[in-house]
Amino acid sequence: MNLQPLYEVKERLEYAAVAGTGLLGEDFRLKRAAEAFQPLAAASPVFARIGAGLEQLLSAPPEARSGALLDLLALVDAVAYTQGRTGIEGELEPLPTGGGTYCPIPHSRLQPLVSALTTTGGGRMEVVQSAWENHPEFFSDYRVLPLLIQDLSDKFPYLADLNVKILTTLGPSVIPRLKEGFDPAGKSDMVRRVEAIEAVAGAAENGFYLEMLPQSKREVQLALIRALRHDPANGPKLLELCRTRKGDAQDTAYWALASSRSPEAQRHFEALAQTDADRALTYLGRVTGEPEWASRLTARLFQAELDRTESNPDLPLTIETQERFRLLLNALCHKTGAEIRDVYRRGAALGERLERSRTDGKEPMKFDLSFGLRQAAKDRWFRSALANVLEGMLMRSQDPALRTLALELYGQYGERWLPAALLAQLFTLDSAACYAWAEAQFYQTKLLKRSAHPEAVDAFSRVFGNVQWSVQRERYEISPLWNYGADAPFITPVPLLDPRWFGLFRDAGAPMQHLLINLLQTRKNEPEILAQMGNYLYHLAVTGANPNYTDMYIRVLSGLGWTGWKDFFVKRGKHVGEFLYLELKMGLENMNAPLEEKISQLEQLNALAKQKKVSIRYKGWPEADIQTWITQWKTAQAKGES
Repeated sequence: MNLQPLYEVKERLEYAAVAGTGLLGEDFRLKRAAEAFQPLAAASPVFARIGAGLEQLLSAPPEARSGALLDLLALVDAVAYTQGRTGIEGELEPLPTGGGTYCPIPHSRLQPLVSALTTTGGGRMEVVQSAWENHPEFFSDYRVLPLLIQDLSDKFPYLADLNVKILTTLGPSVIPRLKEGFDPAGKSDMVRRVEAIEAVAGAAENGFYLEMLPQSKREVQLALIRALRHDPANGPKLLELCRTRKGDAQDTAYWALASSRSPEAQRHFEALAQTDADRALTYLGRVTGEPEWASRLTARLFQAELDRTESNPDLPLTIETQERFRLLLNALCHKTGAEIRDVYRRGAALGERLERSRTDGKEPMKFDLSFGLRQAAKDRWFRSALANVLEGMLMRSQDPALRTLALELYGQYGERWLPAALLAQLFTLDSAACYAWAEAQFYQTKLLKRSAHPEAVDAFSRVFGNVQWSVQRERYEISPLWNYGADAPFITPVPLLDPRWFGLFRDAGAPMQHLLINLLQTRKNEPEILAQMGNYLYHLAVTGANPNYTDMYIRVLSGLGWTGWKDFFVKRGKHVGEFLYLELKMGLENMNAPLEEKISQLEQLNALAKQKKVSIRYKGWPEADIQTWITQWKTAQAKGES
């Protein structure tokens, strides 16, 4: 049976639905399709219903056409759907292993994702990220998974790296497809395949790593060597690579050996420490896991240097001494255990001896080690660097013993250990109890007047400079590595802050204003915080000397729920005299004020500009632009937009 007339009727009905029923009486193509359909109408009862529906639609009065069109189109769609069939002869076969699974998702829903993975140009990463956050099931589909693997070679590296992260969450089922067509002498896409395989399987794919290694080249070779760390049985192989490879390959082999839990690793590095301690410490400093032997060896090497310091108070402090302690401090990060805690205690006690002038007559030894913290200590001397390491560790580790140690060192040695102690309390106490403790450290009283202690302001800024509100998870999180998100290397949740914290930061004045904005800028509808901070933030927004902060204050206040924007820019204009163009434009756009209030502000500013009381920095008053805004907003207001 020739069903082409059915599909022509379906097409013309869809056009009619788009064009509107007002043109149905003049649609000769629909009438022609209805005539061609008549032979089918006589062939079966269901087609007869469609034929009758066409006659009813074409003869219906204008007011009845919409309902008749929708009813008929629904019937035609249903019938057309039942006529669907496969266009390929033969037996059905299961999908290949690792090629994805069948998901009952229309191709139209997958098309934006498919396009993002197979084309070039801007905006593609946002499409993939959005699909991953909202529809992770798309990526398991057999139509998407091969494209995801293919796009590991994407020229935009951030998108290619995102593809790796997505693949690692899909589990072992993707490994056969990742291994299919693998080229050990390939480029960045092959490196990413190795990274995805080891993230999913670890030591379970050790045979694959070893099989591919002899033919591997360049970065793929380094990725395969790194993957060998997962299986402790690879100790002898990694030792061989350390002896036989050169350059980056040898360096990577040493790192992999140090990161492994093989008995050969412990023996090798203990022997290396005897002959070349600096080299051993260099690799120990790169170990971010927790093999116990690495912590014990680091502690032993550190204690040996402290022994020398204690036995000889006049020990010459040379550039070589500074380099050795730099390596020791760097290796100390990520290490835990009783021996490591003893290093902190002894280093805090002997640290003053290491802060004498160097033998060459220059200033004391300094250590440029921030461990990813947004703010390092004000001085870079030994005891501050040691405290910095503990501070960074507490942001990364949930070790209760390290928290106890931080409080012990703060109680014994004072202010330089305050950031570490604050972190310990922040993660240990409930919000109210932690605030009470922090308040006691934060304020000082002189001549019966209470004020923020400068050292405490510095310490609190260092800690809270690493804290950010996660809109997705609705909590504060701390990360010492300048990056946030669910896949950040170190994310530690912070208990919800008692609202009094923000008043404490307010009392610190200018040094903590930017920090306060950072903590509040993504909070939404917080009446308790707004009641405490609203007037203060509004005053800063009106009087602030830095015009780049105006929009930040407006966004924070609007997010918290502030609505008192009447004449805001008029007040600010009278106070500062001039704006930045973007300050005014972005501020008004982000202000949650009624359009009539925004229009009123612009009209008043125009009048002030004519009186030479306000101006725009670097250019004249943009009256034409202002009038355009006013006109646009008045038009929107007339349409009922707010």
